[in-house]
Amino acid sequence: MQRSTRSIHALAPYAALGTATLALALFAGTLVAGPLNPPSGAVQSTMKTLTEIEPRIAINSSNTPGDAASVFKITQAGSYYLTGNITGSVNRDSVILIAADGVTLDLGGFQIISNGSQYGINIGAVRGASIRNGSIVNAGTNGISTSGTTGANLRDLRVMNAGESSISAGANAIVENCAVSQTGSNGIVVGTGSTVRGCSVSGAGGDAFIATKSAIDGCTATNSGGIGFSVGTNSSVTDCSASNCNSGFQAVEQAKFINCGASSSYDVGILSGFNSIVETCTAVNGQANGIQANDGAVVRACISTANQGYGISVDSRCIISANTSNGNGPSPNLVRAGIYVAGTDSRIESNSVIGNDVGIQVAAAGNMIVRNTASGNTSINYNSVAGNVWGSVIAATTTGAFNANTGFGGMGTTDANANFSY
Repeated sequence: MQRSTRSIHALAPYAALGTATLALALFAGTLVAGPLNPPSGAVQSTMKTLTEIEPRIAINSSNTPGDAASVFKITQAGSYYLTGNITGSVNRDSVILIAADGVTLDLGGFQIISNGSQYGINIGAVRGASIRNGSIVNAGTNGISTSGTTGANLRDLRVMNAGESSISAGANAIVENCAVSQTGSNGIVVGTGSTVRGCSVSGAGGDAFIATKSAIDGCTATNSGGIGFSVGTNSSVTDCSASNCNSGFQAVEQAKFINCGASSSYDVGILSGFNSIVETCTAVNGQANGIQANDGAVVRACISTANQGYGISVDSRCIISANTSNGNGPSPNLVRAGIYVAGTDSRIESNSVIGNDVGIQVAAAGNMIVRNTASGNTSINYNSVAGNVWGSVIAATTTGAFNANTGFGGMGTTDANANFSY
């Protein structure tokens, strides 16, 4: 069949333009262009005000005039924003005072420089204040201060060099992705029912984080003169770390520390309050006890290593299970155990204690100690007063070299509750 050459001849004038230009020319031929001239008549107004187009209010002396206590004061609900850095005054307590419910303040990446004011942002007894995206520097007392505030939402903020506490958020608050550095007292303080996520505090003179009946998740505390995380009743702290703090984590009672880590603490790494849970946590290189549990606590699947005090120390009615406690107690003239039981009615089960001064030391009667393993503890593997229930303490049988699928070796006992030395 004869191939038609009509299309090839038709495209010949474009050949010199190259393949890309040719393709563009063919594509353009399929497009339908709009009218080149605008519609007749005068340009019509959208009938929208500037406020409707940009429904936010700039912080300035006209829109948000201050008073004797503030440089700028917000007295109406609405959305506000900064247009640049702003500074305080030694004659005004606050740079910005929020005195209305339902205020949103966007710092726009700018700084509030206190310049002698006591508070960078002072939130009165209001509800639902939302502040985000900026920095507060050199507050005389608090970077963000609250008095009876509820439901505050603080995000993406940086507070530096506050004279006292950096962020005080009140009850039912959300504090997220905020960073505090070099604060004279406490770092981030929240009231009951609050959530703190993804925040960091460095160089607090007091406690880095303080909360009660609240949740703290994914936060870090470093170089705190007080406690890294100090929490009250019914609080939870998850996936957090504390390093070079006076104490890493402390709870009053009924709290949870889950997957947290304390390192290089000057006092107790993790102090569990009454009826609390410490699970999958680590405490390393502390100058006192690694993990210390008050009455009714559960310490499970934790690692306590190279602390100068006890690796894990418990009072009464505790469950201490599946933990690893190694190399604790190297202080001169002090004998410290990997696990130390000071009270009664506790169950110490399935733990591994290696290379401590003493492996497991039980100093009171009425406890049960089963299924633990101990090795290389410099003084003794197991030490106990009378009156406790122990699974058999067995020197585990070692084996020679072997190559077998079954039928070789053994633990030297059939007691399922035995404690082993090896």
